[in-house]
Amino acid sequence: MYAMPEGTVAYPNEQLVRIKCDTIGAILIETYLLQTMNFNSLITTKSTKIVRAAENSGVMEFGGRRAQGASASLFGARAAILGGCVGTANCLAEIAFGEPVTALGTIAHAWVELFPTEWESFKALADLYPDNVSILIDTYSIFGSGVPNTLKLDDYLIEKYPNDSNKCVKSVRIDSGDLAYESKKLRKIFDEAGKPYIKIVASNGLTEDTIRSMREEEGSKIDSYGVGENLITASDCPVFGGVYKLVAVEKGDSWEPKMKCSNSLEKAIIPGYKMVYRLYDEEGRGYLDLIAMEDEIIEVGKPIKVYTTDLTDTKKEYTITPKVVKPLLVPYIVDGTLVRNMPTVTQIKNYIKNQLENEVWPEELRSYNPHRHYVDMTQKVYNLRTKMYKELHGQD
Repeated sequence: MYAMPEGTVAYPNEQLVRIKCDTIGAILIETYLLQTMNFNSLITTKSTKIVRAAENSGVMEFGGRRAQGASASLFGARAAILGGCVGTANCLAEIAFGEPVTALGTIAHAWVELFPTEWESFKALADLYPDNVSILIDTYSIFGSGVPNTLKLDDYLIEKYPNDSNKCVKSVRIDSGDLAYESKKLRKIFDEAGKPYIKIVASNGLTEDTIRSMREEEGSKIDSYGVGENLITASDCPVFGGVYKLVAVEKGDSWEPKMKCSNSLEKAIIPGYKMVYRLYDEEGRGYLDLIAMEDEIIEVGKPIKVYTTDLTDTKKEYTITPKVVKPLLVPYIVDGTLVRNMPTVTQIKNYIKNQLENEVWPEELRSYNPHRHYVDMTQKVYNLRTKMYKELHGQD
C-alpha cells in the first residue's frame, strides 16, 4: 500500500491510496477503505473551512448528538481536531485518542433545570469544578437571570478563593437568540463590571457562513464557537466522493492497464499503475499535481509536456519545467509489513495547518469561486487514457 500521508491536501482525479494485492483481498477491503477515507476526509475538510471562517477564535466540535451513529461521533471528533478545532464535547474521544483531542464544553440546560434555581445550579458547578467554570446562561433569560447570576458567581469565587485568580468564571455560552447582538451586549456588561476575562462562547446551528457574517459584518464579540450538526454531518455537502477502482492487473513482469469507461472521456477513470507528484513554486507553494506512470521519472529542470485532466479546459496541453518535485504516494505496507512510523494526532494536525498556511495558494481557500489547483497528466498517461477510451468505445 502506497498512500498520501494522512492530512495531505488532495485534489480531484488523483490517487489518495494505491493498493497492490491479490484480487480477493483488493475486493474485500473496498467498502471499509472507502468508508474510512471518505468520512474522515469529509469531516476534516469541513472543519478546516469552519476554523478558517472563525479566524483567531477557537472552534469546538459539538456534533455528537447529531452524528450518524456512535463511531461517526467518535472518529468525527478526531477528524475535527485534525481540521483545526480546539476541542470536542465528546469525552470518549479524549479517552480514545488523547491529546490534542481535548474534551471541552459547558454545562447542559438539563443541569440548570435540575436545581430549584439557576443560581443554585451555577454555584453547585463552581463548588465542584472551581478551576473550570464555564456556564450556559440562556436556560431561562440571558439578561434577566443568566448575567446577574454569572456576576454573582464570579464574585462568590473571588471571595472564596482570594489568592487564586484561576478560580473564576472562565466563560459563558449562549445558545439561542441573536448571537451577535447578545455577544456585544454581554461584552459591554462584563467589561464595565471589571470582568474582561469572562469569555463568550456561542452555539446554535452555526456554519462557516454565519460565523463569518457575525464576525465580519456584525462585529460580534464572540471568543469561540461550538459547532454541531453542520460540522459533524458536513450538512451542506454531506458526501465525499472518493472512489475505488481497478486500474491495472499484473501480467508477469508488467502491468495490463484497466479502465472503468464512461460515456464522456473527461469522466472516465485514469487507467494504469501510477504515481502522483506535487510541483512547487519558488515560494514553496504547490501549484500543480502531476499524474505519471509508476516507471516515469519527473526531473527537476527538465521540460515536460503535460495534459489537463479536465479535457474541457481550452489549455489542454502545455509544457512546464519543474523546480521542486515531491512524490505524494509513499510506502506504508510492503510485502505485508508496515514500513512507516505512524504520526500522532498532534503531528497530523500540525502537518495540515502548515500546508494550509504555507503550501497552498490562499486563492484556493476562498469559500466562493476558489482558484482551481491544476491536476495534470504526463503525455504517457494521457495517451494511454485516450487510446483505451477509443478502443472501449469502438473508435478509430
